[in-house]
Formats: sequence, C-alpha cells, structure tokens
Amino acid sequence: MPIRRNIYKILEDGGSEIAAYRKGVEVMKARSNANLNDPTGWIFQANIHGTSQSNPTFGQFWNQCQHRSFFFLSWHRMYIYFFERIVRSASGDSSFSLPYWNYSEPNQRVLPEPFRIPANSSNTLYVSQRSARSNRGEPLPESSVDNRPALRYTNFLSDIGSLAPSFGGGVVRQPIQFANPSVTGQLENLPHDVIHVNIGGAGWMSDPRLAARDPIFWLHHCNIDRLWEQWLSQGQGRSNPVDNSTWMDTKFIFFDENGQQQEMSGKDILDTGSQLNYVYDEQPRTRPLTESTVSFVQPPSNPPEFLGATPEGEVIRLSANTAEFSISPVAQRGFSTTERAVNQRVILVFEGIEYDTPPGVNYEVYLNLPDEDSASKQEYYVGTIGLFAMEADAHSHAGGHSGHDEHMTHEHGSHNTDETDSEHSSHDTNETHPKPTVVLEATPVVEALRQRGEWSGQFRISLLTTYQDQPLSEVRFQKISVYTF
Repeated sequence: MPIRRNIYKILEDGGSEIAAYRKGVEVMKARSNANLNDPTGWIFQANIHGTSQSNPTFGQFWNQCQHRSFFFLSWHRMYIYFFERIVRSASGDSSFSLPYWNYSEPNQRVLPEPFRIPANSSNTLYVSQRSARSNRGEPLPESSVDNRPALRYTNFLSDIGSLAPSFGGGVVRQPIQFANPSVTGQLENLPHDVIHVNIGGAGWMSDPRLAARDPIFWLHHCNIDRLWEQWLSQGQGRSNPVDNSTWMDTKFIFFDENGQQQEMSGKDILDTGSQLNYVYDEQPRTRPLTESTVSFVQPPSNPPEFLGATPEGEVIRLSANTAEFSISPVAQRGFSTTERAVNQRVILVFEGIEYDTPPGVNYEVYLNLPDEDSASKQEYYVGTIGLFAMEADAHSHAGGHSGHDEHMTHEHGSHNTDETDSEHSSHDTNETHPKPTVVLEATPVVEALRQRGEWSGQFRISLLTTYQDQPLSEVRFQKISVYTF
C-alpha cells in the first residue's frame, strides 16, 4: 500500500519521491503548455481549485474548492487523491506517493530545500511567487504551525447559524466555493489558512485562485489531510459526520490520470487505507482511543451569551502591523469577572472579515497583553486569524458548484438563519451574502489571567501581524464580539 511520507525524512533518506515529483510536475506543465484543456495538465488541475480564467467548455469544472464549510476536509482529500494519481502516472514511478510537510515539528519549519534551491526555472518545484522569507529559508513562526488548538475540539462540525467553534467547519445544505454558514473550521483557520499566507506573501499561495499552481500547495494539503487522521485517532467522541447525508452523499467531479471524469462523495473517503489505498507513515492501522490532554466538547445547543463588542456600525480598518481594541462586558448573570463557572467558555468572534486583494499577512491575537516589553507574550496569546480566501468579491456571488449561500445573523446572542429557496437564490442578483467569521477560543487565557489575579473583566484585544511587517492591502472587520457559553 502506498505510504505518504514526511518530506524531511525523505530528504534524510535520499528517497526517490522528490525526483518523481519533479518529473511529474514537469510532465504536467508540458501538457498544459501543449493544451490548456488537458485535464491532467498542471494548470487545469490548479484551476479546479480556483482561477480567474474563464472557459466555456471546461469552466464548469473549475473553481470547485470548498472553503469555510464542513466540506473543506473531504473535498480537498478527494482533490489531492486524484492529483496524486496523475503525478504518479506522469512521473513513471508506479510507487510514487505525495509527501507531506509537517511544519509543526520545530526542526521542520523551513520550506523544504527542493522547493527553494536552485531558485531558477530549472527547478520545477521553485516559484518566485512566494514570500521572500519562505524562499530564503526563514523558519515559520511557532504560532503559525501550532495544530494543537484545532485538535482539541471533539466536535467535527458547527450547526447552521451557530458560533460554536468546531474542528471541521460549519454545516451547509449544498456545496459552495467560499461558504459563510457560520464560522471557519479550526483546522482550516490554523494551520491551513495561516500557512497559505505565510508561504504566499504577495504571491500565489495567498490567493485561492492561484494557490494550487505552487508545488508546495500539495504537500501542505497532504499535511492537513494527515492531521484529520490524527484528530480521529485521539478518540473521545471525535468522529466524521457520517450521520449527515449532505456530507456523505454530495458528489464532486474530478479527473483521473487518464483524463476521465470521476465522481466521489464523503462516504467514499472515510478510510484512506481501505477506500483510497494510502496511509501516512505515522498513521496507526487502527484508531486507538488515546487520551487527549485538553479537549473542548460540543457546546450546548442554546445560543451563547453576548458579553460585548466593538461599536456597532464602525467598520474596523487594519492597515498597520498592530492594532488594539477594548471591549467592556455588559452586565450578565452568567459571567463572572472573578470566578469561572463550571465548564464556562469564552470566545472572541471576528465578524465580517474581508479585503480587496490578499494582504499577505495573518494577525496574531492577544488578550490583555501588558505594556511591558519584558512580558511573555505567549501567556496572553489567544490564536491567529488566517487571512486566506476572504476577498470581498469571493462572497458577492455563490460561485462554482452551488446555487446559494446560507444566511446567518448573530446579534447579541440571537442566532437566526434565513433559509433561502434554492430554486430561486441562484438568480437573485441582489442577494446579500454574509462575510467570513473567525472564532477563537479565549477560555485558556481568561482562566490563566484569573488564576494569576490579573483578570479585571475587561477585554483588551491586541492584533499583531506575523511573518510580514505590513499588510499589503487594507483588512476590514465589521466588528469584534465576545461571547460566553
């Protein structure tokens, strides 16, 4: 059975996967140069994920990537599975498997050398359209590669209209390329989105319409796929949403190594070994119910309690590398500024995120960060907002596979879902689509502040860019809110 291996271990062992990948990419690029409509060509495969190009014949197969919904993991698993088959055939190496890049390991945070050197057109794995730092071999920030925040959630999905964070993303009733049903899945935000931006900078990986043209894209997504398996192996109720017929039965179209259309759905990709004929080098053949150190279970179904927000109607505009906002909680019976209620959780909600062009930065979020430079920032670190696939024009239309988006409003704890009629919504040009929302869990930081006697009940939220100094374009939030449940 083919085994997907760690790229760094392949380099240590002098394995053949790198040479085969180079050859496969070279052949696929040559196919695109000869015929842009070749489904096994490099550009066609990249366009399946996203493109600004139009094509009257094959355009229906492009712009199909699923982001900000519970289809994110399953769609990308199918996508890289067929891509891997195409590369295997093109390379002439029948044993080829895509490597993965485990950037969470402290000694593996540098973009692997074959993708940087030589830095010219003779290297089919090198592209200049990346951040200068990544192509120079500078290591990624520790905060950008931390997969632990995502792995601690036991619930795969968030219900429509819910602000509850989840591992895999929010439910949608049908596929949509850039969905805004509620909130981005935790694994999609970090490390997925964050890594895209750190590697891309002003280049391809920061833009969903160009990202899959970078050969490192596929190793990044192999790692995200591996982390899905790692999440399942932790047990404690972690499972795929097999009881959701939409996730299980919705079919997506891809192309195999022979250029033939293939359909696949969630029920076809539940087990990588028995259904897709691949495993990861560190993947257990059976999934033990191992004990996880920290887990966040599915929150109660009742709406979270609103604590406060930045001023209503005042759009937050970020054009610098730092910003700070203060939120004073309104009086609430369920929230104590001194003592934590049993299982009480606090979340920061960044609502209505957008920009006109990729800003090439992410924002780290800190809570009540002291002014003293000597203070350890890590003690106040809440999480990182990955600014990927949030272009303003991306949520001005339904796009690609689907006909409509899910509407959601959440005003001061009230969560209402406006369910559009799927027979008419695709023709409604005046339809207003919600903008992306990212939820970060602030519970550990608030609890630590309480234990140290530093918690005043005020939420002072600091934003700091990572891996880049200044955003390349203005980033806008509709507001920042705080909730508890």
